[in-house]
Amino acid sequence: MTRTLSILALLGLTLSLAVGCPKTVDDTDAPEGDTDTDTDTDSDTDADTDTDTDTDVGTTCSDVQNFDGISEGDTVTLTNVCVTSPVANNGMGFFVQDAGGGEYSGLFVYLGSVVASVTTGDQITVTGEVTEYYDFTELTVADAGDIVTNGSCNPAATTVQAAPADFEPYESVLITVLDLNVTSDANDYGEHTTDFGGMTIDDLFWTYEGGNGDHLTSLTGLLNYSYEEYKLEPRDGSDVSM
Repeated sequence: MTRTLSILALLGLTLSLAVGCPKTVDDTDAPEGDTDTDTDTDSDTDADTDTDTDTDVGTTCSDVQNFDGISEGDTVTLTNVCVTSPVANNGMGFFVQDAGGGEYSGLFVYLGSVVASVTTGDQITVTGEVTEYYDFTELTVADAGDIVTNGSCNPAATTVQAAPADFEPYESVLITVLDLNVTSDANDYGEHTTDFGGMTIDDLFWTYEGGNGDHLTSLTGLLNYSYEEYKLEPRDGSDVSM
């Protein structure tokens, strides 16, 4: 009897142990074995602080003169503009113009210490910084490689028959003025005054050898602005008709 109970007790214990044995976890079982380790690897830190440092390509002289989408300090590229003057006697720069000329079509390219080999009638593409030098708009180049000659052109002069109320639209434009009188001999800076709206004749490229009392039927040159005066810069003797 005791032996039987012991056996039964042992069997009961065994059964109890068998019933209470834990279930083995299957890692592939959906509810219990989810091992999904998907993590978000998106490292986008864009805080909308981008700065526009692109060069504006295809800009015209007119765009720059009118500050049409252009600001001082911008770097722009003028494509296929026409060189309308030689390099100035002082080496500081030369003038360029949009095809066809007209108001606001010209611009002075400031070289500073950069040496450039350009001549009147070259067609060039030039890159530089838009600057204002005492209210005179310029394109300042940093390197000779910023000027590329890619053809030739025929500079077109815009005829101005009478002195305008404001010369500003003709700043840096190749113009021909008609019927003017020279009203002084050359001053110490090689300048002659005229009766054409107070415009003077200057010697940035070529020196006019006439004097007070001369009558000119026409005078062609680039309209410069310096020391608060508009100055016409003839390129050579062929720009003067008497």
